[in-house]
Amino acid sequence: MKNTARPVIGIVGFGTVGKALQAAFDLRCDVRICDPQLGTQSSSIEALVSSCRIIFLAVPTPAKIDGNADLTAFHEVIDGLQRASGKSPGCYPVICVKSAVPPDAVAQAFAQYPTLRLVVSPEFLREASPIEDMLSMRSLVLGGNERDCHVVAELFHDHSNITGEMRTLILPDAVSAAFLKYQENAFLAMKVSFMNEMFDIFQRSGSQCTWDQLQRAFHQDHERMGTTHWQVPGPDGLRGWGGRCLPKDVAALQSYAEQLGVDTPLLRTAWTRNLRDRTAEQSTSNEYFPTLDSAVEA
Repeated sequence: MKNTARPVIGIVGFGTVGKALQAAFDLRCDVRICDPQLGTQSSSIEALVSSCRIIFLAVPTPAKIDGNADLTAFHEVIDGLQRASGKSPGCYPVICVKSAVPPDAVAQAFAQYPTLRLVVSPEFLREASPIEDMLSMRSLVLGGNERDCHVVAELFHDHSNITGEMRTLILPDAVSAAFLKYQENAFLAMKVSFMNEMFDIFQRSGSQCTWDQLQRAFHQDHERMGTTHWQVPGPDGLRGWGGRCLPKDVAALQSYAEQLGVDTPLLRTAWTRNLRDRTAEQSTSNEYFPTLDSAVEA
């Protein structure tokens, strides 16, 4: 039987992901938001800790010039949650991290704040349709303490506005869940680069059909090939991959791999290819394209 009580939940960070989370729960939960940009309408970290069962962390983690993720906001919020927990004895909300945070930073947070009930749940929203994607989400991935993961899963299944069937996968640790976000975005970036390369070859093949006609045939095998990230040019009318997520996450993954002593020739090749496909003149101001060397040196 579903729990029909109206939960109180918090969202820290009211950007793209934060707004999508609000849309997912605002009809069936008491949603309280903490974001300095909201001014007096913003709840405080202390207020969230003392009143919420679950707090979603949706702060930005943009790329720094060296390719690493800028975790300033993440660390500030985690520190604030720890301090607030000390002032509110008996209040231990589950902290569900929706921000893209590198696996090593997640491991460090778990070690540094053992009393916080941290859970990582990677988000896979498209930049052009985050609320639509959230409300039609089909897969929920969680990593961390199993009991705490089930608390978050229950909220999504019993108290959200999400329609349709949603599968839940609980991974044995939060590091794995954090890695999954980077793995998926890196794969999609490489897929786009691959399709751009196929496009260049096909354009010189002398074929009488168009690229779109060819791709319709290609995607007859959609179970193996997938149905997205094949358009050339892409949905934004440009070659290659861009936006807020893919460039910063590929750069962060390369930096992480470098720290582990793992060479990433496929990622480096996709990055080099994309620098050619997506020139500085084409890139929009919210995209991050450092040089290849700066993206992997940390």
